[in-house]
Amino acid sequence: MKKSYLLLIALIIVTAILFLNDKKNNVKQELRDFAIEDTSSISKIFLADKIGNDITLKRTEKGWVVNDKYSPREDAIKTLLSTIKSIEVNYPVSKSMHNNVIKNLATKAVKIEIFLNNEKKPKKTYYIGTPGPNMIGSFMLLENSSKAFVMYIPGFNGFLAPRYNIDGASINLDLWRDRSFVKLNPKKINSIEIINHDDSTKNYKITKEKQNFILQLQDSKQNISSEFSNKYFNLFRKVNCEGFMNNFSKKDSIINSKPFHTIKINSQENEVIEFNTYHKAPKRDEYLDMNGLKVNYDQDRFFAHVSDDLLLIQFYTFNQLLLNPNLIPVEK
Repeated sequence: MKKSYLLLIALIIVTAILFLNDKKNNVKQELRDFAIEDTSSISKIFLADKIGNDITLKRTEKGWVVNDKYSPREDAIKTLLSTIKSIEVNYPVSKSMHNNVIKNLATKAVKIEIFLNNEKKPKKTYYIGTPGPNMIGSFMLLENSSKAFVMYIPGFNGFLAPRYNIDGASINLDLWRDRSFVKLNPKKINSIEIINHDDSTKNYKITKEKQNFILQLQDSKQNISSEFSNKYFNLFRKVNCEGFMNNFSKKDSIINSKPFHTIKINSQENEVIEFNTYHKAPKRDEYLDMNGLKVNYDQDRFFAHVSDDLLLIQFYTFNQLLLNPNLIPVEK
């Protein structure tokens, strides 16, 4: 009788272990269903939110392209591919939470489709939802699956939506775009002209004529140092903005206001690039300068209108492009 009792206990233990191992293996299978190990085979990624925004990332011979038009941020692409490869199941959503999580995914999740090797059908499709408990990982659901999971990246202490460039429950094209708004070969720049609409004494134009550089001020022309000019032209190899402001409610009124600067760049590659900058109102009306006087404009940032984009730019970045004409070294 005692032996039979011990055998029964042993059988129960073995059955429980087999059950738990089977359950664990099922979760591992779901893990493999989410992740893609070989991200070099990914040819296209499609993202869509519930409010009508969608973004298509395509791999081309020249690199990734956003919506067939824009260069993407390299760091954003790198983070996305790393996330697609590294996500793992943290744990299945509990039965008590599952229905609410599924409802939330149905109304707020962002859909991602991942295509491999230029195939027409996506290899993976899943939905990315809100953060998991304690803000670790995110709720996710594979398409045609009824089981939601909290997905995470081992060693990453946070939720995953930002790694897909998801802002809340929506996606925004501007978050994917490269921040460089001027990218020129300095050797092919013919001239750079800066017009300051607040102070005409700060206007100047530097023109390259064969191997010489000419500084043109309001009423004079002088030769200037080639070494200095080449270094200056080199600054226009890549000029970054802090971000895009295309959804800003005051975009049109800013563009239609008096410019702060007008920058004109004549290049052999792009003919003439011309854009305006605009003052930005201070964050608070009560801001004062070092002399205790009220400031009229933001001292750290301003706007620029380039093509159809309104950009936010830092003075720290842009000031090096704005020379003091009196300090430009002229040849005697």
